[in-house]
Order: sequence, then C-alpha cells, then structure tokens
Amino acid sequence: MFPRPIRRGATLVGDAGRIRKVFPSYWDALRFRFALGSRNAGRRPMPFRWKGMDFSARKEDYYGGVEDVFIVDEYRFLERLIADAGREALVVDAGANIGSFAIYALGINPSAEIHSIEPGPETFEILSANAASVRGQNWHVHHAALWNEDGQISFGGTGASVGQHVAETGGDGDFETVPAIRLDRFHRDTLGGKPITLIKMDIEGAELAVLEASHPVLENTGAMVIEIHPDACDQRAVLDILKRHFEHVQPIRETAGMPSVYFAGRGPVEMT
Repeated sequence: MFPRPIRRGATLVGDAGRIRKVFPSYWDALRFRFALGSRNAGRRPMPFRWKGMDFSARKEDYYGGVEDVFIVDEYRFLERLIADAGREALVVDAGANIGSFAIYALGINPSAEIHSIEPGPETFEILSANAASVRGQNWHVHHAALWNEDGQISFGGTGASVGQHVAETGGDGDFETVPAIRLDRFHRDTLGGKPITLIKMDIEGAELAVLEASHPVLENTGAMVIEIHPDACDQRAVLDILKRHFEHVQPIRETAGMPSVYFAGRGPVEMT
C-alpha cells in the first residue's frame, strides 16, 4: 500500500495518484514519508519529480512549497494564463524558495522564460541545483532579496525556510546579510524592460516596501499573484497599489490571522 501522506488542517494531501507524481519512485516516497517524522531529516535534500523534471527539497520545504504547489495544486487557476502566453511568457518568481513554482510553470509551458529570486543562501544553493537539473529550459536564478533600494539587507529568522524574511535591523533568530535589489532595476537591467506575463510574489512581509518602489514595473506586468502578510505590512495599502495598476483584483485565499493570497490582472481568473 502506498504510504499515507499527512492531513494538514482540512486539506487531504493523501491522493495517491498525485503523490506518486512528485516522487521518482515508490521507495523515494516511502523514505520521505518516514522522514516527515524524523528530527534529523529537515536539512537533507530529498528527490522529487514533476512532469519529468527532477528536483530536490528538504523536509522543511515540503509544507508551503512542494505540497501546496504540486499536491494541493494551489496555483491551478494560473494554468491558462501561463499556457496562453506561449513563447512570449515571462514569469518572475519572487521568493522562489527551492523553485517549486518555476517547475510548476515550466510543466505548463516549457517555452516560458522564468526568473526565480531567492535571498536565503542555503535555500538558493538548492534552487540553483534544481535549475541546473532541469536542462533545456529558459530558467534563471538570482540570489537576492527584493527590497525598496539596492544594496544589502539582513535576511533570516526562526523556523522553516519558507517563513524567513528581510529585516532592516535584524531580529529574532539567525540573520545574515544578503544582496538587495529593487524590482524596477531588476526589470530594466536583467529583463531588458520586456513585458512581464506574471509576477508571483511571496516575500514574507516585504511586499508593501517593494511595491511602493515598483509602480512602472506594475504598469508593464500582465498579472500578479501575491501573498500578503498582514502581520508585517499594511494589507489595505498593498491592495490599493494593486487596484491602481490592475483592472481586476480578486482574493484567492483569505483566512483570519493568516497570510492572504490575491490575484491581480487585466481580467478575472476562473477558480476550479
């Protein structure tokens, strides 16, 4: 019998068909299932596979990364948008972690140009290795934190990699100095000012600071999906910026006391 995955909240991620799709073999799935209960497995990358693309993730990357993207299929509402862009698709993945969203997007549109931005040094090493293993794709990785000015900034915190954040003066937990870049500078210097099909942004509370310094980029962006962290920034101010630049803004996930996910674009997306 296939090992039973974990039930998180009310969401069952134990669908055997979907679980099998993210492991190279039954035995890899079995080893990972036991690793979920091991205190010593959190930092060791383990093998996964999605639509023929091999990648690695740690136990700590599974929740909020591998699980949400591939098992829960949190971004399924973006499939048509990514696919319809064809060879012109340009996707910026801000707060990329180990690259789950980039792999998901390439599974939909293999000709897409993907730029993944990740500040965590250890996490970036895994992201780089994953991009290198997905050969023949136009996938680029960048070690930096998006911020409202270029330079350097503290990044870190306590807990899993998916919850680490930037801090101007450090904070609780382990912090280290990482490169900081403005989104408008990145768009101009790295992307050559080309129209952006989609920005996926999950930057753990830095979203307002980044968006306030990115108005010209948003005018040149077709759509955005953003996770807003109301405990770290002003959610209403973030939504006001999105409404200023996009004709349609709709909630995707809203849970009291938890980060909210919003879609902003030139029209609505269908939720299935």
